Amino acid sequence: MIEAVKTLLGKYGGFEGRATRTELLIAKLVFTPVLTALLWFRFYVSELTLWEQGGIFWIADTLIWAAQWAIILAVGYLSLSYSVRRFHDINLSGGNYVALALGCMIPLARYLSLASILIFYVLPPSEGANDYGPNPRSKCPQPPDDLQSLPAAER
Repeated sequence: MIEAVKTLLGKYGGFEGRATRTELLIAKLVFTPVLTALLWFRFYVSELTLWEQGGIFWIADTLIWAAQWAIILAVGYLSLSYSVRRFHDINLSGGNYVALALGCMIPLARYLSLASILIFYVLPPSEGANDYGPNPRSKCPQPPDDLQSLPAAER
């Protein structure tokens, strides 16, 4: 669990490599409440505040609105990056995740797409190295694919 948190912070926002199930779970447990709270605040609380007072207060409300959307977009980007890296862990392209996420916007395909994403999240990882990098769970480094590239002393 500690290793997953270190990896989560170390690969902050990158789309390269692989993410473990624990890393994805921690990311989703952090990002989902943040996004939910910000969206709730944006659409239910801030609409009742400064705009109605007029005058200079609309500037403050506009700045609050811009800051909220900047945070929402940043957290959404990070959530996307961890999901894509989890798909890499099962040797699937990030494009598969994006296609399924877009499928959630189609009314009849919404539940099938969401169920597919959740199933892919819990699938076991591919064994050893795959197309997207070495297994993040292995403690020893992967041997090189081409032993001829090593100096003769290391063979």
